[in-house]
Amino acid sequence: MKTVECRKLPDVLEFGPYRLDTRDQLLFKNGSEVHLTPKVVELLLVLLKNHGHVVEKDDLMRELWPDTIVEENNLTRNISTLRKMLNAESGEDEYIETIPRRGYRFVAEVREVNEPNPITEVTESGHQRAPVASSLAALPEVATREAEATEKRNAPSQTSARAAAGVLKYARPGVLHGSLLLLLVVVLLLWLSRFAWPTQEEKPAGTFPQLRLNRHPTKRGPQIAALSPDGKYVAYAADEFGKQSLYFSQINTDNAKRLMPPAESPYEGLTFAPDGSHLYFTRREVNQLSTLYRLAVLSDEPPQKLVSLRSSSPVGLSPDGSQIAFIREQAAEGVSALLIANTDGSAERKLAERKRPDFFSLTGSPSWSADGRILVFVIGSVANGIRYQLASIELTHDSRLTIHRTQWPWIYQAAWLPGGRELLLLADEQPGGFRDQLWRMTWPEGRPKRITNDLNDYHGISIAADSDALVTVQSNHLSDIWVVPQQTGGRSQRITSYNERQEGLRGLDWTPDGRLVFSLLENGRDQIWSMHADGSQRRDLTLSESADSNNYSPSVSPDGGQVVFVSDRQGQTRIWRMTIDGGQPHPLTEGHDDLGPQVSSDGQWVIYSSAKSGHRALWKVPLAGGPETLVSDLPAEASAISPTGNLIACTWREDVTNLQRKLAVIDLADRQPPRYLALPAGSTWLRWLPNGKALTYNLTRNGLANLWSQTLAGGPPTQLTDLSFENVASFAWSRDGGRLALARAQEIRSVVFINGLK
Repeated sequence: MKTVECRKLPDVLEFGPYRLDTRDQLLFKNGSEVHLTPKVVELLLVLLKNHGHVVEKDDLMRELWPDTIVEENNLTRNISTLRKMLNAESGEDEYIETIPRRGYRFVAEVREVNEPNPITEVTESGHQRAPVASSLAALPEVATREAEATEKRNAPSQTSARAAAGVLKYARPGVLHGSLLLLLVVVLLLWLSRFAWPTQEEKPAGTFPQLRLNRHPTKRGPQIAALSPDGKYVAYAADEFGKQSLYFSQINTDNAKRLMPPAESPYEGLTFAPDGSHLYFTRREVNQLSTLYRLAVLSDEPPQKLVSLRSSSPVGLSPDGSQIAFIREQAAEGVSALLIANTDGSAERKLAERKRPDFFSLTGSPSWSADGRILVFVIGSVANGIRYQLASIELTHDSRLTIHRTQWPWIYQAAWLPGGRELLLLADEQPGGFRDQLWRMTWPEGRPKRITNDLNDYHGISIAADSDALVTVQSNHLSDIWVVPQQTGGRSQRITSYNERQEGLRGLDWTPDGRLVFSLLENGRDQIWSMHADGSQRRDLTLSESADSNNYSPSVSPDGGQVVFVSDRQGQTRIWRMTIDGGQPHPLTEGHDDLGPQVSSDGQWVIYSSAKSGHRALWKVPLAGGPETLVSDLPAEASAISPTGNLIACTWREDVTNLQRKLAVIDLADRQPPRYLALPAGSTWLRWLPNGKALTYNLTRNGLANLWSQTLAGGPPTQLTDLSFENVASFAWSRDGGRLALARAQEIRSVVFINGLK
């Protein structure tokens, strides 16, 4: 079988109006950066370095997914994405030729350019610029860590070259050519000895030849897990009817010891002490600040409260157990900061600060290198559509910062692997972060390789310091759609199968004539379908147009002629519009992580949540297309338009450290100020009753999900349904109020133990 050619790439490859920087894997079109997922960039690189030649499908699969077993449709989707991006303007396939039953060939002319690689500074947005003072608070000028690491790696070769140059300086002219040849041979041997034939202690980064995955037996519904430093024990928080308990057990045994009884508040940042004797974790009570605790795992001592952090993120523990690193967000001021402190809260020090539209990610804890010198963490920006990057700080006296240029649609967490030459990532190469997968990335070069490639979602990374193992929590969602009549004595009817297609999981809505439009998982991507209320006459609306993108959160116009929805096609999460049969798709928004569209009752406007202004807020855009307009600066998470069209309700939180959501009701005509009502913690999804007299939401209590209503006059909420469902993912009332459609959801979670990292 023909193998993929692996010749060395030049610094830059140019074709048509495009320019690909092969060192940083960034693509530009007429000088402007084109945002692509890492896998699509890898695909483009393979095709370009073999331009003019057929690259067979099997070879592409081995090159792009060397350590995973994947289906061919993964390759097909990435080819489709790349083609659509390259041919967006012309509509004709000018670059990639399909060779039936064989593979693909890049047919356009490719120009190779080699450029010098000067030491550059990286701005917070990831772009190069001339050295200037850093914009991060209290930090000096920064040179990229990549350039320093390259200099260190090449130091032996450079020393040898200088020594050989000294010999050449005094050589007779007659032996000059022979000495030059000798120099080249010496340099080549040094390079081969460093990279081509690594010693037993220095294995090539990015190779996990014998990964083994086992499910650790746990109590029901594990949420997060931590692995002891020696890789022999695991601690995890498990859900018990809406509360969480903390357990501890030996790996691959089911004799778990309960460390903490069921409690309302969740556990975060679960981490073992370096000697494995204690667990550190944070808990955040409703309306209270996040608090750091320490708990002995081999005794019955009560947990020790260490410090109230005013933190919004899980805590990263230093290798010696003496310090913590965490993110603190002040939402009202639009500021987030990275801090370190002693475990008792003393000696708190701010390392860096970011202001809107840039931020530190709050999902995963910062990760310390094994020597305690480097912190790795995730940053993001909503300046031009939401993007995430890895960043690091050297904890020397000047705390130097590096921001890696590679941008991702979503990164949940990064953690150091043993040896300090690689990172493990939880990330999604598609916007939304619906299915976080495990990746490994070389350090400091930043070359990602995928480890898992499935329809599961993974939560959290905990890596053993003294073994080759990690634990994570794997989850998979199942959902089906039910129709519940509202008349007394009506019988609920399940109209779709309870399977892994996740029907209705990410939204559903009624048409005026009583059909349903809903989300559905197809070939690893969310698509929008329609059907009759009895489940018949199913039809896909987006699959043929956008098989390689996620399309979800449908909202039907009052006349039933159009559907608005969220789509990440073209690399941006935008609000789109299409006809009720799936035709004439058209983007309505620019794409700043736009979510939750709702069509107004008069069919004129689409209300949605967006980060367009540098933080999440409520916006509107004409259904027919036009400029986007700010409705409210409240950080809206979900919104709903009243049947009369004059009121918008949205849920929001004053601060991310507060679990308590608020309900704001905004008068579009500004005839009265917004009204604010409290909502129970854990409430999701928001819809008006068809009569416009109250708002409804989903709330899970004691392990069962039901719909509740809240009148605008205030007072206690009222339970509307008596269901036996574990969770309701989405719901919608029919236009006449006679029927309720809802997606019953179940999440299957398990602690996964993976070894073979070394």
